[in-house]
Amino acid sequence: MKKNLTSISAKAENNCSSVMTDLSQKTNATPEVYAHAKALLDKHLSCKEIDELNVLIDEYSFMTTIFVGDNGKKGMRHANGDILVPAIYDDFAFTFDCLMVNYEIIPALQDGKSGLVKCDGTGTPVTGFMYDSIGVVPMTTRAFFFKKDGSTAYGLMLSDGRELCPCVIDKHYEPSSVCMLLKGGNYYGLYDLHDRVVMPIYEDIEVGEPEEPMIFTYNGVLGYLDKDLKFVSKSDVDAIEDEDERQERLLDFLPGEYEI
Repeated sequence: MKKNLTSISAKAENNCSSVMTDLSQKTNATPEVYAHAKALLDKHLSCKEIDELNVLIDEYSFMTTIFVGDNGKKGMRHANGDILVPAIYDDFAFTFDCLMVNYEIIPALQDGKSGLVKCDGTGTPVTGFMYDSIGVVPMTTRAFFFKKDGSTAYGLMLSDGRELCPCVIDKHYEPSSVCMLLKGGNYYGLYDLHDRVVMPIYEDIEVGEPEEPMIFTYNGVLGYLDKDLKFVSKSDVDAIEDEDERQERLLDFLPGEYEI
């Protein structure tokens, strides 16, 4: 059965400045505690070791920490003690859990604007400080949401600074493992978490079984998107008389594994 994405019960977010912070009163992990927890996390665990890891996670925070240098500027330190960014910026958009995720690029703030910088100990800028805000994209560290030029909508850019989508997104929905639904105005698009964007220009997107292609509605016409994101009318595919040829053609389109 096809699902109309406008009726799918998914959590919608409309704020590109999502912040990943630890709000508990946990003790900050020492480098030694982090190393032990990381070693446990990276191996096949016995029941006893699972319990041990859970105790560490319950007791300690493995978030990056922000420190202030003698110059009054701020830097960021990894839970293992390494300095990710020296104290050369005004602030950072968010901190993150070092045990669960690794950001090689992170948003920093300078003179009231945001930009991306490297987390390699140098803090070298990747972009200019020209964004109103930069926020996380769920389930990936390779992309960020951004706002600029006073826009209330937001765009999407890669961690190397390339802008994939301008500031036309009003909402994004909680992603699957491979895809995130975007909404701009009354139209829908997708970010496939592999650095491709289907712009929000479609009136609807229907998702069926994993092996079935998604159906997009464009100017009232039902169709598919091929692997190059080109719109192909569903009626053209349905008109293929040979069943095997038609089924083979359907394999060329974005599949239902993108289900939200």
